[in-house]
Amino acid sequence: MQPAQHAEQAPRPTIAVSVLRAHYVVVESLQKYIENTVYAEDISSILVHGGDSDYYRVMLTTSYVAGGASLQQTRQFVPVAPMSHMRDTIDRAQERLFIRAKGSRPSNILTAGYRKITQQDTRARVAATRMPLTNYFVNTIVTALQAPAWETLLERYSTVSCMSFTAGY
Repeated sequence: MQPAQHAEQAPRPTIAVSVLRAHYVVVESLQKYIENTVYAEDISSILVHGGDSDYYRVMLTTSYVAGGASLQQTRQFVPVAPMSHMRDTIDRAQERLFIRAKGSRPSNILTAGYRKITQQDTRARVAATRMPLTNYFVNTIVTALQAPAWETLLERYSTVSCMSFTAGY
């Protein structure tokens, strides 16, 4: 892992960022994306606190959001507070992806390694979702999203959502 960087410093572009920029119109750090899209006063002080771990700070500045021009037009939305843990959020996202796939295999990184349980899956361990899914091989993206730093981000994002909602934005 690189030496810890403060959230205010822009990280050096990596090969991965260069590849993203070659294929997408907009490439922003996760922190910059949240600051530019969430309508809340002083979002930076909500996302980053003085006692945050270096891992959390590095995650905000070295994780990227990439998309088309519409990504820039998605400014100032007010999300609804999830009021849940990351595991529940991932389970709901996986469920929605499987529902949208309408019987076929969803092509999304969050569903890699998961499938709907069939009657033949007697040894399957059911995930904690409303739709019965089983994990048949490790999905390291899902594992990474369950790290404490992502849980912290979800909690802070929930705080922003609640503040925006109660302020009437």
